[in-house]
Amino acid sequence: MFGFGKKRKEVRQLMDGLYDVHCHLLPGVDDGSPSAEISLKLLDKLAGMGVEGAYLTPHVMAGAYGRNDRISLNRKFEAFGYDGPIKLKLAAEHLLDEKFPVHLQNGPLTLADEYVLVEFTLGGFPARAFDLLFEISLQGYTPILAHPERYAFLQHRVQREQLLGRLLDAGCKFQLNLLSLTGWHGEHAKKLAEELIRRDLYTFVGTDLHSFPHLNAIETLSVENRQAEAVEKLKENNLLLWQ
Repeated sequence: MFGFGKKRKEVRQLMDGLYDVHCHLLPGVDDGSPSAEISLKLLDKLAGMGVEGAYLTPHVMAGAYGRNDRISLNRKFEAFGYDGPIKLKLAAEHLLDEKFPVHLQNGPLTLADEYVLVEFTLGGFPARAFDLLFEISLQGYTPILAHPERYAFLQHRVQREQLLGRLLDAGCKFQLNLLSLTGWHGEHAKKLAEELIRRDLYTFVGTDLHSFPHLNAIETLSVENRQAEAVEKLKENNLLLWQ
């Protein structure tokens, strides 16, 4: 499956010293951890692998997960009251949809007061995408596009070459999902993640951890050494969001 003669490194080893910038461990707010008990167990496992810090980034999207906004999510983060060894901060993963301008106007949940983690639907590129990215920059923020390797419109080569440059010109930083390099998110995502790494287009790396199946994949899967080296450099960039 992985080819002969390619040296590999376990994903769990890459967790050591990680300050994660994307995970769904705030309990009971989206499709991530459903309860404080499960969140605590997952965080305990992460701490055992050497994770130092994590931004909890629940989904904020129209028509899903109730009233996820800055006020309600801050309240739930405070109610969670985690006091374990991992340093936790709250941000959000904002879908660029019809409600996003409202969240932007009211003040998005940011990383390091400057960066806004955003996503598209996996299948389609929103018609207003560049208008919304421009609005983010007008408000003084920098967009971080979550897991670009997972979007079907970027996996398509012709569309990819048309859109990548425009996304970068719009100020987007790209965040790699670590498990994409293992094939966890499918072969197309794996190939695109490898290409974007070769082209040095990622800035940050995150786990996008939702559940125990994700954690089991982190504990058991591996990546090529050359990819592991690139991830280590991205981990250094993550530290910029913790200063």
